[in-house]
Amino acid sequence: MENDASLNFRYVEREIVPARTTGGVQYDNGDRPSRWIRLDLLLAGELPILGELKLRNDNASAYYGLIQLLASASEMATAPQHARLLRYYSSHLPILGLPRYDLYLIFYRSNPHSKPKMEILDETRRLTSQLVAFPEISKYVRRIVALDADWTERAKDHLQKRFGYSA
Repeated sequence: MENDASLNFRYVEREIVPARTTGGVQYDNGDRPSRWIRLDLLLAGELPILGELKLRNDNASAYYGLIQLLASASEMATAPQHARLLRYYSSHLPILGLPRYDLYLIFYRSNPHSKPKMEILDETRRLTSQLVAFPEISKYVRRIVALDADWTERAKDHLQKRFGYSA
């Protein structure tokens, strides 16, 4: 990425179910883990990156995307899921001894310029800046970044950082 090389990444996988397990495991409420959150993107940067992609016509807000990312991170930070990443993706990811991730909220060709969308985005930015300061979160999440993406021929810059906060 032209505006911040530390945010560069490589694609690894998509649509991962972080709660997925083998052996017929169920949650305490009886639900099967495969019914839960799907991680949109697994990317490789300086750390493994968990990515949530919001498409232009996606009605979900930036706030909801942040919640999805945090839910995925909580699943991926467990010892079994970290071991799963090591087992299946170690040749693609810079995996450290402890599970630690960057979280990317990626808006593809988004136009959040309506007043409600801008207010939600501003609140998401504010909340993100506070979240990374919590030791319980920063133990597993190094930074949370929001990017605008446009992978069209006419786009000068394919990715632009909207905001980012580090622990």
